[in-house]
Amino acid sequence: MVVPSVNSMRHTALKRLSSTDHMGADLPLHIYRQSLYGQGGGVHWHEFYEVGFILAGHGQHILNGSAYPVQRGSCFMLTRQTFTTSSPIQGRHWSYSMWSFWPMC
Repeated sequence: MVVPSVNSMRHTALKRLSSTDHMGADLPLHIYRQSLYGQGGGVHWHEFYEVGFILAGHGQHILNGSAYPVQRGSCFMLTRQTFTTSSPIQGRHWSYSMWSFWPMC
């Protein structure tokens, strides 16, 4: 199994995902489903919160430098202070649903 190493987070350019790119001004919520094949996204962080659900497959999720195995049925929450990246097992796919939101209070 080839997945990103925890050390790779230290050597990757960070990308900040903004609420204006992911949500409308009238509704601070965005729900989407995505599939990844063999390679995950780069290290990034959000200015909003996200709750994720793994729908199929398995791999690794790295949160603030700590690696966690994930599989179908796994759930996680990302805060505005979480640096994250994830990847399915190389050559395989996984799908997940993400609920991105901006707190109203």
